[in-house]
Amino acid sequence: MDVAPDGGEPVSLAAIGWMVVVLVFAWRFRRPAHRLAGVRVATRTGPDRVGPLDRLGRYLRSRFQRPEDRTLDRRLGRAAALFMALLFIQPFLAVLVGAASWAVPWWRRRRDERAEAEAVVDELPWLAGLVRLGVGAGFPVGRALSEAAARGDGPASAVVVDAVRRTRQGMSLADAVDGLRPVLGEPGRPLVAALVAAVRHGAPVGPALEAAASDLRLRARRRAEVRARKVPVRMLFPLVTCVLPAFVLLSVVPMVGDALSQLELDL
Repeated sequence: MDVAPDGGEPVSLAAIGWMVVVLVFAWRFRRPAHRLAGVRVATRTGPDRVGPLDRLGRYLRSRFQRPEDRTLDRRLGRAAALFMALLFIQPFLAVLVGAASWAVPWWRRRRDERAEAEAVVDELPWLAGLVRLGVGAGFPVGRALSEAAARGDGPASAVVVDAVRRTRQGMSLADAVDGLRPVLGEPGRPLVAALVAAVRHGAPVGPALEAAASDLRLRARRRAEVRARKVPVRMLFPLVTCVLPAFVLLSVVPMVGDALSQLELDL
């Protein structure tokens, strides 16, 4: 007796896809509820509007001991609701959704932190050169820092502007410059050390700044060389996943098909 093929898997996947589409459209085109026709009902907006998914996300965030973040609460609540819905329909997809909900924010945070650190390192040689020019022109260290940071738009210039602003609020220049160490990191250590030594001990700042700027330029050149060496490796991914399969489909597969058809005709 023939056994009919099981069609439960395609039906489950189709149901999941339809449910996701309906939820997306319902959320995008939602309207505020009105109790009486023609009567305008004031809806709660702003920080007082907290839905059940937000409360669920807040509870999960508190369990993980994360700082308060309303956007994170909303995302956690939606991910948990989708996970529970998929758990009864397709457990494997529920596990994938849960893993993606945890991995994607972590990956984005690491990517943003890495990009910001790279932007700081890329801007440091330019910033150190401007400070060196200002000191060489006769400006004091604080004025040279202020003028150099005012002409930049990167993260390093932003933290220097913040340090200069703190000096106007009463903080000493040496303490404000020394507070740049955590942001500028190891690449900015020679620059910070030279500025702090000049402010606190009156050390000659010109030669130290020139050495720091030269070291930062050398680091930037090495980083550029490293990035250039990584380009051929990164080009392997589109080559392997796009170019080679297309070559096989357009050239090798027709030849194999012709050979097989000729073989069948001979037989």
